[in-house]
Amino acid sequence: MLAVCMTLIDNDKDQTFFEDFYFRNRQIAYAFAYKILNNSALAEEACANAFFSIAKCFKKIHNYSLHDMDAYLIRTIRNACYAIYNKENQNPTSSIYDLKVEDEPSEDFYDDIDLDLLIDAVRKLDDKLKSVIAYKVYYDLTADEIAQIMGISKRTVFNYLNKAKRQILDLIGGDRFE
Repeated sequence: MLAVCMTLIDNDKDQTFFEDFYFRNRQIAYAFAYKILNNSALAEEACANAFFSIAKCFKKIHNYSLHDMDAYLIRTIRNACYAIYNKENQNPTSSIYDLKVEDEPSEDFYDDIDLDLLIDAVRKLDDKLKSVIAYKVYYDLTADEIAQIMGISKRTVFNYLNKAKRQILDLIGGDRFE
């Protein structure tokens, strides 16, 4: 792994600096990746991908302070982990339009809601908001699970859900339900 990275770096001084950086941070990177992925092989793959990415742009970042380099490594490891996680857990349904509802609630559930109006409101949402709604309502996933699938933070999931709720209520005349 290190040898491949070293071939991407041109001068000897930078190679030596990268080698020191690699040996100083490889265990920290692995521990961080393992904490996210809970799998040693995937954590190794994430570390390899992260160090490879850093080696590719090392000319641009080698003048960063050690603290900034460490922060850059952690961001790169985290992104590599989420990319691997998403690849490993691909969900074949990526659009709300692909979802099929097996069972519909009873008629009295919709007493005050025009179902066609609700469906039209959901269709008018951005794709990311529709996806969050589908994962939450149709698949009954937690915010943590949705965040991992979509590669976003848990806080962003809650923000998307709240934004979707506000937009839907605005579109269907939500003041009737408050």
